Amino acid sequence: MSPKTESYTAALTGIVGKDAVEEKPQVTVAGKSPSLRVRPKSVEEVGKVLAFANENGLGVIPTGSGTKLETGNPPEKFDLLLDLTGLDQIVEYDAENLTIAAQAGVRVKDLVELVTKDELFFPVDPAFPGEATIGGVVATSDNGPKRFQHGNLRDVVLGVKVVLPNGELVKFGGRTIKNVSGYDVTKMMIGSMGILGVIVEATFRLLPEPQREDILVHAFPKLSEVTKLAGQVLDSVLVPSSLELLSPAARKLIKGVASDFAVGEYLLVVGLEGHPDAVVRQEQDLTSMCANLAPNRTALVVGGDYVAEGKEASEREVTCQIHDHGEACNCETVTDQATVDSLWEEIYNLERTAKEAGYAVAAKVAVPLAQVWEMAAAAEKSAAANGVQIAYKISAGNGLLNLYMQGDNEKVLAVLEDLRTLAQKREGSLVLKSTPLFNGSFEVWGEPQGTHISLIRATKAKYDPNGVLNVGRYVGRI
Repeated sequence: MSPKTESYTAALTGIVGKDAVEEKPQVTVAGKSPSLRVRPKSVEEVGKVLAFANENGLGVIPTGSGTKLETGNPPEKFDLLLDLTGLDQIVEYDAENLTIAAQAGVRVKDLVELVTKDELFFPVDPAFPGEATIGGVVATSDNGPKRFQHGNLRDVVLGVKVVLPNGELVKFGGRTIKNVSGYDVTKMMIGSMGILGVIVEATFRLLPEPQREDILVHAFPKLSEVTKLAGQVLDSVLVPSSLELLSPAARKLIKGVASDFAVGEYLLVVGLEGHPDAVVRQEQDLTSMCANLAPNRTALVVGGDYVAEGKEASEREVTCQIHDHGEACNCETVTDQATVDSLWEEIYNLERTAKEAGYAVAAKVAVPLAQVWEMAAAAEKSAAANGVQIAYKISAGNGLLNLYMQGDNEKVLAVLEDLRTLAQKREGSLVLKSTPLFNGSFEVWGEPQGTHISLIRATKAKYDPNGVLNVGRYVGRI
């Protein structure tokens, strides 16, 4: 260890204590490792650590559970990993007024369990909800499938508390420590990758818990048939909470439906929430829509009390209306809330499951809603032409295509280039989520677009003039 590192260790130990400083931690970000990991236990300690880093020109990357560390460009400098899992307190919970304030290290899972006891609903469903922490979710704007009904994080976050690189504590939105006028800085902080300040607390709005949550799973042999149904749903009066499409390869990675259900087919997973009667009516309308397209099979996963074999199902449940009642259609009804929850959990964790199955490259394409199906078809075509295997998930209500690929790096790069070119022509974008594999040969975010980049550069220069936080990791290498 160099004398400088020893002096840094001693100084930081004096701030957070010996047990909260780790030398040479086994953590990498885009192939780079820090010299030290520091785990402050309070907002005040975060301020002191950042002030020290600012004074000594250290590069800092904030983290919680680490589920978002692969997102972004390789850091230009990385001396210190700022571990925020020690900030794990619920600061204020007002069930009557439907708000909750939590520190950055609180896990989404724990927050959900807390509000559920009061029959409330936390309308944020990020990837890896069992591990993801509040700070990382807000900093990366990690929205899930239910964004379709409940809105994205910019609709849900009421305010944030942030520690600037100089150690100063500020708050934007809600009850204020220090007010600002002009730009809505709360929304700017959401998805900012922590380049402007370290989010140490966030306040969210809550919703009443839906009385019932069901999932309809429809299996189709062709992508074009799914496209038709999704278009009909989006043009109808139906209000699903989510509309997710799993490619045949992605379906193989999901165990939340029966192993023999729709093997080799596309699955359209439709989430429905709300009053039980309204949910069942939408299920009936959806199955009627499907009858015109004749999917091979459908499954209804009903939230609520489990109905044991041999018992009569609830009158509110629906049966398959796609096939003749005398026909053995292999459609099924599952009546178990745990099955609903586990199926969503598998969808939220799909990126990790895909990686474990060999799909080492992940990317996210965002385009206008009507274009997302074209992007999926283009992905299949380009992958086939380049000998690349792909699995993917479409959030049809949000215009997002999450791709998982395996194959020769050069071939995978060719697919990424094809899709980025097409996405940009459709006024969209492609973001690479697996940065280490290409050693900077493929731009993670693509070329900066829009006037907001100049605003972010100016804000970064004001808040972080010494280049401390996540330097180079954001769009445009900011």
